[in-house]
Amino acid sequence: MNVLTGVLAYHSLATLVFSPMLIFAPEKLMKAGRKAEAKKNDAPTSVSKKPDKTATVMRFCGIWVFYGGLSSLYATGYFSPVPTELQVLVAGGLAFIHASEAVMKMMYTDSHMSNTHMAVLLTGAVLYTRNM
Repeated sequence: MNVLTGVLAYHSLATLVFSPMLIFAPEKLMKAGRKAEAKKNDAPTSVSKKPDKTATVMRFCGIWVFYGGLSSLYATGYFSPVPTELQVLVAGGLAFIHASEAVMKMMYTDSHMSNTHMAVLLTGAVLYTRNM
């Protein structure tokens, strides 16, 4: 197994496990984030029952993350052999998607929960594979 296959397998596992939380329960994630922030600042937590634009953005990001996980699972070659060129293409596209998702979350929400580490990891794997 080469480095890129391992990174894609890690990506598919992490994203397919985490994406349902983003899609179906973004309010719980945001509530947990607010509690942690309030605990750090010794301030009372604010709990809102109505959905806001942050929850909608999180749901869209969850859909992106889910389909990215499916793409990376296919590109690992677990189900059928895939050429390295396809793995490089998928990993590069996923790095771009994760970077744009992180920017979107930072611009349109107060949340700084981002998976910039995924973009960096995938970009590093692509560059490592290209230099081999």
